[in-house]
Amino acid sequence: MDKKRTRKPNWTEEQCLLLAHLVNEHITVLRGKFGPRVTVQAKKQAWETIAQQVNASFPLVVRTSEDCEKRWYVLQSKAKEEIAAHKRQCSRTGGGPPAKQLSQVAETVFDILGQSEVSITGLREGIDSSMMQVIEMQQSMEPSEEPGPSTSQVYDPQPETSEFSLPAAAAAAQTPFPPAAPAAPTLSLQNRRL
Repeated sequence: MDKKRTRKPNWTEEQCLLLAHLVNEHITVLRGKFGPRVTVQAKKQAWETIAQQVNASFPLVVRTSEDCEKRWYVLQSKAKEEIAAHKRQCSRTGGGPPAKQLSQVAETVFDILGQSEVSITGLREGIDSSMMQVIEMQQSMEPSEEPGPSTSQVYDPQPETSEFSLPAAAAAAQTPFPPAAPAAPTLSLQNRRL
């Protein structure tokens, strides 16, 4: 009753490389959107074909289509981690040892996914969010073509003379800028220490 499940041996690097190459051959079906040519049955058939070819090349260990599919997703995940670490090492400054080379499996997965996978390559025409803030600030500081009060209309240091004159306090209250506060006496650094 208690049948102990035996574990299959780990995937070797050669098996992983073969799997990656076989996935590359069937990539249009495996990564394609569902439609008339890409169906669930077509994807299952592609994984079955891949499993048969892996088993034909390495007959000592029998791999199922589910094993191959699961291993492909693990390979993608590990390759993305390795590529991200490699990019971080390459962008460091300050000398030090050179960045570690990517494994053959990671390079193969990158070749397969690299052009279409945003998480690996980033956005082609992407822009950093901090750059967007700088651009917005520059645009808000540029004079606009929209009609509205300009700075010269809001504050005119030489008001037009009119037929009646306002008292000085009332004229000062109409300016948009508060009156300048008298300068506070400042103590030198030596006087503060005493």
